[in-house]
Amino acid sequence: MAGSVTIRTPVAGVVAEIPVKVGDLVSPSTSIVTVVDNGSMVLQAQVNENDMAQVRVGQRADVTPSGFPDLSLAGVVTQIDLRAQVSGNVSTYTVAIRVPNRDRQLLWGMSADCEIRVLELADVLTLPASAVKTSGGTSRVSIMDGGEVVPWDVQVGATDGVRTQVVAGLEEGDEVVIVQRKAASTAAGQQQRQGGMPGVPFGVFR
Repeated sequence: MAGSVTIRTPVAGVVAEIPVKVGDLVSPSTSIVTVVDNGSMVLQAQVNENDMAQVRVGQRADVTPSGFPDLSLAGVVTQIDLRAQVSGNVSTYTVAIRVPNRDRQLLWGMSADCEIRVLELADVLTLPASAVKTSGGTSRVSIMDGGEVVPWDVQVGATDGVRTQVVAGLEEGDEVVIVQRKAASTAAGQQQRQGGMPGVPFGVFR
């Protein structure tokens, strides 16, 4: 004897999938509906093993969905997969980043890029990374002295590959000479310039 049954979910959300249809046989273990809370989404980001030492739960991340290139969302690292995924001798780890979805623009399966903020510094003196030359544990910059360019020892701190923190040796307002060099055009050179910034992973929303 057929009858109607009301199914209630214990959580509020939106029905995303109904894997069964009328006439299917079901058991207590059968999944009959998927309900999601799309008020926030989770980006499953793939992070290279070389950057994993700097990634921590609780770090902030800037997420840019591929379908909305002008949209920048503030996310938070909530989980780090302890098991690597290996493809072509490259190991990556899945990092879950929770992202707000207040306008419901993000949908399951959308892709995105993100930058994980592994270190944040405020009110520090920085220089372009290309202005600092380090050799044998000593860092130097070039300054003008009496009309001549001379090397000057400095103590450096954090760097993201683009800007380098100067801890000692210079003060705000000091002039530093930056020698412009032609960028390498080889594929290896391009890869080196793009790398080095921890956490620029690609992922999809789940």
